[in-house]
Amino acid sequence: MIDRVAIQAAITYKRDAAPLAKLNGLQRCTKGGVEYYESSEYGKFVGLYMQIRGNRAKVECSLHKLFSKWTGGTLDNSRMFTVDEARATMRGLLDRTGLSGFPVYVTYYEIGLSMQLSNEASRYIGLVSGIVSGTENMFMEDAHFREMCQKTTRKTKNVRKVYKIYDKTFEALDRCRRHVPPNILRIETAYRKQKVPVGEFLGSYMDKTAGAFFRDWGGIQFPKAVIPVGNVRTSQFQTEWAAVIMSLGEKEFLKQVEDKYVSGEITPKQRRIRREFVKSWECTKSRFKEVTVNEGIEFFKALSDMQNIVMSS
Repeated sequence: MIDRVAIQAAITYKRDAAPLAKLNGLQRCTKGGVEYYESSEYGKFVGLYMQIRGNRAKVECSLHKLFSKWTGGTLDNSRMFTVDEARATMRGLLDRTGLSGFPVYVTYYEIGLSMQLSNEASRYIGLVSGIVSGTENMFMEDAHFREMCQKTTRKTKNVRKVYKIYDKTFEALDRCRRHVPPNILRIETAYRKQKVPVGEFLGSYMDKTAGAFFRDWGGIQFPKAVIPVGNVRTSQFQTEWAAVIMSLGEKEFLKQVEDKYVSGEITPKQRRIRREFVKSWECTKSRFKEVTVNEGIEFFKALSDMQNIVMSS
């Protein structure tokens, strides 16, 4: 669940910087006459980046990948990662970096989930339009990636909560990873510009964040299909008309009818039949219902199954 995090610790540079740098194998740097310490390229293999500048120590890493590194020897975030495992990894991170005795705040964190579905991830990404979590957040395709490979909500500098859905299989293949499972869709929520005391974060805060994650993503918007109710006999044309009315309203449907009549796409008789359908809509609308498309049904089931696993740990 909890993946990337950024933490900051308040230290005293003259007293604490050198010992912390030695413990974490940081290199001494100078810029503009100012001394500081930061991780070398080796930090990429360890799985974390650390910087000590002024009276502040900063660490950035993926808790999920660190857990995999510590337990299995490789930096990987493809398997299941529970809330309790994330909590234990955060405590281990504080101990190993020597920051457990300092005031530490979580300034950024991501919570995410990977799910293996029956189709390529791009199929689901192409269908979703937004996510409703108190307010409506519309997805936008990320221009930095292949078509229908990643969508995010708005992420301007003042936005503190960003939703992302992307093709995890494509990402892994693009990075030349081996043994990549097919059809992996990943969803993430990023919390930016935070200042959560680490003690609070390790407590019920992490559980509440996980709960909010499942509530939010339960509001993802897949298209609706309109179908006849039960064994009601209706034509395909009427079902299509009902879909337009249920989506756009009666006025818009009538406008479309008039536009098609004026342009010669439909005859006077066809125009009359459609207008009569609208007039009887109050009586006939009970013959139709909206259902989530099959891809949405599959997504919500996978999300529910994952919630039962993650939250029961």
